Amino acid sequence: MRSTINRSAHYIVFILLLLHLSAGTSAANDELFENYIIDPRHIPEAAYPDSFGIELIQNGGFEDHDGIIGAGWRDDSAWAPVKTEYAIETNDVFNGKASQKIQCKSSEGGFVSCAQGGISIGNEKTYSISFSAKGDIALEVVLRKGSHPYTYYATEMVNIKNEWGKYAIQIASSFSDDKAALYFILNQVGTVYIDNVPEDIIPDTLFGLHINYASKKTPVPPQSPWPFAQFGIWRLWESYVSWPRLETEKNKWYLDVLDDNLALAKEHAVRLIIPLAFSPTWASSRPDQLSAYNKKADSSKDGLGWAAYPRNIEDFRNYVRIIAERSKGSGNFYEIWNEPNASVFFSGTVDELITLHKEAHMILKQIDPTGMVISSPPVNGISYLDRLLAAGLADYCDIIGIHLYTEAQDSIYNCQKLLMINSRRAHQTLKKYKVTKPLWNTESGWLIESDNFNNYPKKCTRLFRSRGGGAYRPGLCRKLGM
Repeated sequence: MRSTINRSAHYIVFILLLLHLSAGTSAANDELFENYIIDPRHIPEAAYPDSFGIELIQNGGFEDHDGIIGAGWRDDSAWAPVKTEYAIETNDVFNGKASQKIQCKSSEGGFVSCAQGGISIGNEKTYSISFSAKGDIALEVVLRKGSHPYTYYATEMVNIKNEWGKYAIQIASSFSDDKAALYFILNQVGTVYIDNVPEDIIPDTLFGLHINYASKKTPVPPQSPWPFAQFGIWRLWESYVSWPRLETEKNKWYLDVLDDNLALAKEHAVRLIIPLAFSPTWASSRPDQLSAYNKKADSSKDGLGWAAYPRNIEDFRNYVRIIAERSKGSGNFYEIWNEPNASVFFSGTVDELITLHKEAHMILKQIDPTGMVISSPPVNGISYLDRLLAAGLADYCDIIGIHLYTEAQDSIYNCQKLLMINSRRAHQTLKKYKVTKPLWNTESGWLIESDNFNNYPKKCTRLFRSRGGGAYRPGLCRKLGM
C-alpha cells in the first residue's frame, strides 16, 4: 500500500497466493498445476498455476455416464486410423466414484480425441480448464472452434505421470464463440485416466484484510470499525505499529496500539501479519534521507531515514525481540520490511536486506517457534525477487512474499492478465532456485491515487475459486472499500 496516499476508506483486501497445503495432502499432489502454458498464437499470454476463472469442463468427474463414456463427452476419432477403447473406471479414481479411461490401442498416423462441445466463450473473460489425470503418455488439451474452419484457441501438451496429479490451463480470452469445443487428445499408443478436481471452499485463513486504524488507541483518526466481511488474516500495515511508531526514541516504547491490535485479533479469532519494517530516524544509518512517508523534510522529521538500513543492527534485534515476546504463541506471521525494490521503502542493498531476514528469522524462531516468517515482498519486482533468492533469501523465511499491482486505468481484462503473468513469473523464479516454499501475495489491487472512494473501479470484485484436495488457491483482488 502506498503510504503517501490519504484514503477515505481504510479497508484493503489482499490475497494469499499459492500454495497452502492442508495436513495429510499426499506427496503425489505436491507438484500442483505445473502445466499452464497458453498457446501465444491464439491467446494472450496470461496464465499461472492457480485455478480461477470460469471453469469450461462440464461433468469433469464423469459421475454421470453410460458405463463407457461420461455424459456430454463423445469420441471424435472415427475419421482417424486408430483403435480406441473407452471405459468408466470405478476402482482407480482421483475424486468421487468414477474416472474416464481413454486408451489408444493402435495408431497408423492419427490420434484419439475425446471431445465436449457446446462451450460458450465470451470476449475478455478468464477461463480455466482444470482436471486431474494419470497415464503413461502425454495428453494434449485443445480448445478450438467447434465447426469449420476449426480455429484453435488454445493448445497445451500436458506431461502427465503414472500417478494422479492436478493440472490447470488458464485462458484470458480475446474472442467470442458460443459453440467452441474442448478436446483431450492422445497422440500415440497409451492409456490416460481423467477425473475432476473437487470443489473446495476457500478457507477464511487465506482471505486477508488490511484495517488501517482499528485500535481506539491509534493517534490518527478516524478509527475504522471492525468490518462485517469474514476473513482469517489481518495485515497490520498502516496500522501505526511500524518500528518508528513503536520506539520513537531509543528505549522509549509506545506499545499500546500494538497490544490493542493483538487483543482485537484474539477477540475476533483472526491471525496477524505483523510487518517488521522501517528504521526510526534515531536508529537510521541515513537519518536525513527522505522516504515514502514524507515528500520533503520538515521540522518534525516524521519519515526521515525510515527507508534506510539500521545504523546499529543490535537496535533492530531488540525491536524484533520486543514484538516476538508480545505476539508469541498466537500463530501469527511476521513479514520482514515492505516492498524493498522501491527505494522510498528500502534504500539499502540486497545483502543488507538478507541480513535483516537472517537476524529476524533467528530471533523469531527462538522466541515464537509457532510463528511463520514471510519474506520482504517486492512490488511487481520479479527481477528483484530473483536477486533475493540468489542471495539465499529462502533460508531465512517460511513463506515467500510478493505484492501484485496494476494501474487504475486498466480494464478488468488487463488487470487479470498482468496479475496472472506476474504470478506465473514469480513461480518460475522460485522453481529456478528449487524453492518449494509457498508464495503469498500479501497486498494486491488496482493502484488508485485518490481520496474519492467513488473513483474505485466497480467492475473488479472477484475472483475467488478453489480447486483441488487440500490445496487452496484464491484468485486475484482489487482494493475494496467496505
